[in-house]
Amino acid sequence: MPVFSLLFAGLACGSGLWAADEWWKASRIPVVPAWHVEPGEVTSSMQGWMAAIMAASDQSNRQNARAAIWTGVSVALSGLAAFLGAVKL
Repeated sequence: MPVFSLLFAGLACGSGLWAADEWWKASRIPVVPAWHVEPGEVTSSMQGWMAAIMAASDQSNRQNARAAIWTGVSVALSGLAAFLGAVKL
């Protein structure tokens, strides 16, 4: 029975699901300006929104990077599981 192949396949599945969750979280980051009541001046309002968009984008980029790393781990584990299954270990 290919115990190691099944083990690495299970780990690959788990890390792939973790990566999918990370990508889902990255897509759900809200844009929240720092002010509680929107200022009446157009320039201040636009600056607040731009700062909030940049902060949300930065947080989403970090989350996407983690998801990409976990996807790479999942692919490596899948390849290892396939190799171990082929050599019957």
